[in-house]
Amino acid sequence: MASSSAVRIEVSCSKGTYIRTLGEDIGAALGCGGHLTYLRRTATGPFTQVQCITLEQLETMTDLERMAALKPPEVLLPDHTPVTLGSDDAGKFLSGMRRRVNGSDSETVAVYGDAPHALLGSARIKASELIPVRLLSPMEISQMLAQAQHGVSTSMPNNSH
Repeated sequence: MASSSAVRIEVSCSKGTYIRTLGEDIGAALGCGGHLTYLRRTATGPFTQVQCITLEQLETMTDLERMAALKPPEVLLPDHTPVTLGSDDAGKFLSGMRRRVNGSDSETVAVYGDAPHALLGSARIKASELIPVRLLSPMEISQMLAQAQHGVSTSMPNNSH
């Protein structure tokens, strides 16, 4: 009769870590084989399960409460250099065009439009050139502006360039 053993581990890791493979590797190192029977993510980036909303809670919320519970995308960009563009440059940026800016080289830039103040996407700066990396669609920008009108903060530093 075979006996079964289970081990419970908690892992803090960076993105790109294959936890299922880690379970197999631990089993191989122990010489007994191994696999996962349960996997639960308790945190990702700055977010923990304490900040989560259950499906049951979500179902009981009004539309306004749901909108207020949403976090603006800027919370995912705390280490990005903020750059704010005027309307002409913002439109060109959203079309994928590179723009000239005053700023140091940076691989992580959050780009905002100034009127109204809204996240447009991410970019990098190389030799004073703002190079689009990921752009938000007009619909996504409209949704963020609607959230701001419902009391969800989307403010970030207004560093005009």
